[in-house]
Amino acid sequence: MVWGSLLTDAQRREVRAVSMTLLGELRQVSPDTRSHTLSEGAAGLALVCEVADQNNLGSFETEGDAFLSRAVEDVAEYPILPGLWQGYSGVCWVLDRFNNDGGESSGAIVDRYHKDITAQCERRAYDLYGGLAGDGLALLERTPSPDLERLLLRIVTALQALSTESEAGRHWVTSPDHLSIAGRKHSPTGFIATGMAHGSAGIISFLSQTIKLYPSITAAKELLQASTAWLLSQRNPKNKTRYPHTITKTERREGRSAWCHGDIGVAVALLMASQVLGNSSWEAEAVDTARSAFRNNGIDRRLPDLCLCHGASGVAQLYAFMAEVTRDKECALAAASWHEHVLREYAKSAQGLHFYTASINDEGEEVPQWTQDRSLLFGSERWTPLSGPIS
Repeated sequence: MVWGSLLTDAQRREVRAVSMTLLGELRQVSPDTRSHTLSEGAAGLALVCEVADQNNLGSFETEGDAFLSRAVEDVAEYPILPGLWQGYSGVCWVLDRFNNDGGESSGAIVDRYHKDITAQCERRAYDLYGGLAGDGLALLERTPSPDLERLLLRIVTALQALSTESEAGRHWVTSPDHLSIAGRKHSPTGFIATGMAHGSAGIISFLSQTIKLYPSITAAKELLQASTAWLLSQRNPKNKTRYPHTITKTERREGRSAWCHGDIGVAVALLMASQVLGNSSWEAEAVDTARSAFRNNGIDRRLPDLCLCHGASGVAQLYAFMAEVTRDKECALAAASWHEHVLREYAKSAQGLHFYTASINDEGEEVPQWTQDRSLLFGSERWTPLSGPIS
């Protein structure tokens, strides 16, 4: 992400100082204390080390190799399932970014990945966070090949089979079977999600990237057209939240905007779809949705945390993406404002590493907790991908 045109010189210096502090503390984290995952574990921290090296924030090759080896060892030893953020799809994605430099076990893991995805394709969940869309996104990091194109086509075909068709287009339903106990209590009949992590926006993003790299997969274009049409049918410009977070049999639930759920993630997905299919009206809706989310909510105080997933850093990153692609001044202002908010909230923290995490109680209600978290998706190490390049 090119932040140079969005930040002042003083902000860039502050970002670099904070990044250096957090990366210094990362050197004290033992790989043995981490799981394999991209979201909270060793694979995510290996990625952070790679980005730090790329942006001249210090030499972290030794630490990155150690974290990556830890992730590979876990996947090789335990019966871990695929999945981008929590499974071993994310580990394979990082391996591909490291040119498969994860030791002698890494090649076998990638081979296993292809076999598992092929065998389980029709039985997987659909979403970006832990399902087929995330698996496919990880595969797109690989060197193109006819075998890979066939596997991506199978994923697209499976996503279509898992979708529900309506007059408006195609969408995906999360059944109660795929929810936690607390989630089933909150949504006993399941729900339809619109957001990036678990809903239509995430699938639209995957399909858009697939078409960009593999334009011959016509099934992806057809599914992208149908799923984007359905998502657009859910908009309500009169609401402060234009797109609902989730839809159940009895209600449309609204909430704050973040990477995982909400209007700004939907806006990014619509923008990506507009770029690959050349639909200017979708791009106009994407920009208008992003603008309205900032106009209506500003720096949303319902978003108390700073993390990438459901916090201020993720919102800042998405607005920066919107601004970079569209050159829209309001999106650039929103990106800079959210980024400044992250800096100010970080400075307020007595220990500097307070990050909000949410747990769900027996009533299905969100309970805030403050914790020292150095993971990629939920904690402090979202700073390095956020900040670069900053020099």
